[in-house]
Amino acid sequence: MRIPHDDHYKNIFDHTMGALLHLAPDGSVSEANPAACRLFGFSEPELLHMCYDDLISGDHDTLHPMFEEGVRAGEVTAELQCRRSDGSSFPALVLSSSYFDHNRDLWSVLLVRDLSTI
Repeated sequence: MRIPHDDHYKNIFDHTMGALLHLAPDGSVSEANPAACRLFGFSEPELLHMCYDDLISGDHDTLHPMFEEGVRAGEVTAELQCRRSDGSSFPALVLSSSYFDHNRDLWSVLLVRDLSTI
């Protein structure tokens, strides 16, 4: 028996071990899977009121050009310091892939891996 298309992808999103964030064109978090909630220590509703700047520690003047370049290339991989809900930071591998929707708005999908646990 085949799982309906939408349910299939929702199950993958919800049950993958990697922290996944779906970013809207303005950089706000539009979706976060349970692994992202655990990694960052925020509930899903809390994450949905944040943007990626809220989750990244460090010099945002350096980060924005890097991500913009990655967006133009369609993907970017970077080691960054991320921030948890308690204010602590952790080293993370962030893989970002971007795509244009039917309105030509640019969305991104981030996979975040905590490097301190590897």
